Amino acid sequence: MKTMKTIIAILILNTFFTNCLNAQSDTGSVWVTFNNQLDVPVLSGGKFVSSKQEIQQLIEQFNIYNVTQALPDSKQDKLKSVYEVSCVCNWEELENEMAKLSFLDYPVKAPEYELLFNPNDYNTIFTNDYALDLINAKTAWDHSIGDTNVIIGVS
Repeated sequence: MKTMKTIIAILILNTFFTNCLNAQSDTGSVWVTFNNQLDVPVLSGGKFVSSKQEIQQLIEQFNIYNVTQALPDSKQDKLKSVYEVSCVCNWEELENEMAKLSFLDYPVKAPEYELLFNPNDYNTIFTNDYALDLINAKTAWDHSIGDTNVIIGVS
């Protein structure tokens, strides 16, 4: 009897965790250009709100949880009006709905970035060195992975 209860508990937990993982996989991001900066949703009371009714409907319908400027350091003003909109939804449906709105331009799936090279010793050697994470040292491997012909001496 105890074994049966254990098996049922494991099955319930397995179902719960599977549903949680599947729910998390329904997240996505879309890059979109806002023609008017006043329409960009702002965080208020822990939720994003927009003065534009159509955008507010998108926020509620697609569970939009984050809106950030995609290219804040761009030198071109047009690119500074591109925002990444993240939702707990099917990003393709969000993209299609955004394309119907005349005051939003060019909705496309947001790029998914990944490291070009991930050193296999980073977490082994530098486990307690939080400062390397603060300066984003791991991304330096995207620029150079070193050269065995270079000799460095410290005196």
